[in-house]
Amino acid sequence: MQNTPLFIEIGNSTIKCAQDLNARDPEVLRFTEVAGLLEHLHQAAQHTADRPILCAPVGEELSGEVLPQLQGFPTLRVIARQDVAGFVGSSYETPDTLGLDRVLNLFGMRKDGIVVSCGTAITIDALHGGRPYWGAIMPGFRTSTEGLHQRVPLLPVIDPDQPPEYPARTTVASVTNGVVAGTAYGAAGIVGTLNHRLFGGSGKVILTGGDALLLRRLWEAWTQVEVDEVLLFRGMRKVG
Repeated sequence: MQNTPLFIEIGNSTIKCAQDLNARDPEVLRFTEVAGLLEHLHQAAQHTADRPILCAPVGEELSGEVLPQLQGFPTLRVIARQDVAGFVGSSYETPDTLGLDRVLNLFGMRKDGIVVSCGTAITIDALHGGRPYWGAIMPGFRTSTEGLHQRVPLLPVIDPDQPPEYPARTTVASVTNGVVAGTAYGAAGIVGTLNHRLFGGSGKVILTGGDALLLRRLWEAWTQVEVDEVLLFRGMRKVG
């Protein structure tokens, strides 16, 4: 257990850290400040200084801030695109623009299926016959409401955790319906199309990312949906 790696994902707005991926409910710590992550790593180093640290720099801006501060940890390994180039192969025409998180999510899959990663952006991709197939990138719930408000300031930034209501009787409810339901149904349509074309409609769907539980709640009628909060970390472990 002492040499069990620490896994760090540097996202667009949040840093996630996990360690025991074999636990029934692996704990994922989330940090919005670099200082909190560094304190956690220093505490872990007090117990075992030789514990490997695997880091996936997914969000470019936040990674530029965090990575220099992690260089003092001698066991740090930063996962790069070339580490998963063999898995990607010729499946993507512009591999240099392919998000590392999309690759690691599929690489972490135990079986074929569709992965929906719900964060700043929602990505929809699939593993079929052990090979990656790429689906879509769309704005996440919070990105949609913030972007709409930025372009039309009179429209409020809504709380995506609030359920849609029909008929809408307020502007808040109208925006909630458009952002929350529109995003959920749009993602469902893309998943359904990809599922039909690759799996004949019988493929398993896995949700991951910060808004995975929100999307599962909105997809109540779906029976083949699972949530795996450490899917990306499983991909990191396979690389490491």
